[in-house]
Amino acid sequence: ATGGISWAGSYFYPVGSDRYVRFCAYHPYASGGNFSVEGSAPGEVPQLRFTLSGREDLMFAGPAVGSASLQPGLLTFRHRLTQLRFCLADEGGFFSGETLRGIVFTDANASGSMDLESGELGAWSAPAEIVVPGIDDVPITGTASAPQTVGGEVMLQPGCGSFRLRVVTSLGTFEEVEIRPNSSVDGVPETAFAAGRAYRIT
Repeated sequence: ATGGISWAGSYFYPVGSDRYVRFCAYHPYASGGNFSVEGSAPGEVPQLRFTLSGREDLMFAGPAVGSASLQPGLLTFRHRLTQLRFCLADEGGFFSGETLRGIVFTDANASGSMDLESGELGAWSAPAEIVVPGIDDVPITGTASAPQTVGGEVMLQPGCGSFRLRVVTSLGTFEEVEIRPNSSVDGVPETAFAAGRAYRIT
């Protein structure tokens, strides 16, 4: 419920008072393929390399430090991607009787890396088309007073000021649709989609 993992059982640390162990954790588990860990030699910081389809979450917890005289604190997971969901509001009835056939991010970066000691994200690359899941000829019924939720959530690179979409309907295809955050945090307008935040795009 809180995103935290507490410690149980006995842990054995190096004896020296100046020796310690740093605990870090990440999700999803890197089993090769789209998620793998590189750099396990002494002195190297391990890097999680990943390629996203838009459906994977990426989380990090730590570092929590423990030693012979110090019990480590909680490992509390934080979301490292930004989440986007979509809803429709056909304010003028323009799409009455029509259907939504797809929403596609046309050039979202899909590949990146994460430092497994700090949780910091590295450079992003590999722009790709990322499809919003769960949309297949959905009748458009949403209104301004009752927006219609469509599809599943998509999780992408944080820190982007905008994303470009292709929206496919039975009435036609709309290219180069640009979305930007239209929200604020503590009264300050957001200029980019932030890590660990979920946005509803109407």
